[in-house]
Amino acid sequence: MGLEIRGAGGHLWEITRLGRGKVLSLSQGPQHQNTTKDDRSWSASDTQTPTGAGDYFFYMRNDSGLRRLVITRLLVRGAGADIVNLVGVTGTPAGGTTLAPLNRTVGSPKQPLDAVIQSGVDITGLTSTGSREVLFLGAAGLAERNMIEHPVVVPQGSAIALVATTGTSALQFLLDFYEDLSDPQVVVV
Repeated sequence: MGLEIRGAGGHLWEITRLGRGKVLSLSQGPQHQNTTKDDRSWSASDTQTPTGAGDYFFYMRNDSGLRRLVITRLLVRGAGADIVNLVGVTGTPAGGTTLAPLNRTVGSPKQPLDAVIQSGVDITGLTSTGSREVLFLGAAGLAERNMIEHPVVVPQGSAIALVATTGTSALQFLLDFYEDLSDPQVVVV
């Protein structure tokens, strides 16, 4: 049985490990508010032409202790028809090069703590644990998935990748994410 605390306006509260209450906003969660305030939001983008069907062309692993990485948007533009999957993966990546994401706060030099981010034409050594999002690209099309309300969360020690089903043309991608700064000891009621 859980305890639910609501303010006078009906907003739900969180209770932190220090016994302090935080109001949960209906329009934007407290984690995202803290993130934008503390310059902890990034965009990773690149263009790759996978060498063939089923090739991974983007990889991100979270090695940041207790903090979670939260993906809020994925955009892919293709030079030809393809299906792009955002999948959970295990294994050790090989064949990619380091990709430095751009901080979404102009002028901020902050980078994601202990995140491994790579792109390449055929990143190998990975095994899919299942699809989290699917984007269908028409001929020379653009597909976008906004995931603000239902983000893909990458916990510490976990990894995701983008994989091209056809992999016969150039794919330009943009992935927006932030580091969840909420108290990992928060009791959600």
